Amino acid sequence: MLAPQHGQEPSNRGYTLIEVMAVVAIIAVVLSIVIGGYKTRINKAKFEQTVDEMMSLAQASLDFYNSQGNWPATPSDLAPTFMYTAVSYSPFGGEYEIKGLNNTATVSATVPLGLAKNYYKGTLLEISPGAANDTILITQRLPNEFSGRLDYEKKYTYQQ
Repeated sequence: MLAPQHGQEPSNRGYTLIEVMAVVAIIAVVLSIVIGGYKTRINKAKFEQTVDEMMSLAQASLDFYNSQGNWPATPSDLAPTFMYTAVSYSPFGGEYEIKGLNNTATVSATVPLGLAKNYYKGTLLEISPGAANDTILITQRLPNEFSGRLDYEKKYTYQQ
């Protein structure tokens, strides 16, 4: 190593501990923001998929009732005639439940607490708050609820 010349200070080429800690802190803050936004987008996409699947299940249940005269016991009863594939579990892992009564099909599922209020702005969805999760319900009726079973042309093809 060369000795410093007269009037020059020796050159230290490293970083101080404070500089390294500042860089690590900045990286940690940026990562927490990115990961938080990613989780939010994932939950929103899962919620929208859940609502879409529930709407398809409700309509397929009405078609099942109109054709068979009784309600499906489980979502798997709807495939392959009334839905392309059976959809039994929501993206959040809970089972879909179908209840049919008086020409009305109601499909329910559980989602993380508060998620429905954050992402769904429509009027089709009913939210029942719970302790750990919210239950969301979608209800659809046959076109004319006073005539009982109807013979109407199937206008939709349900595919997942």
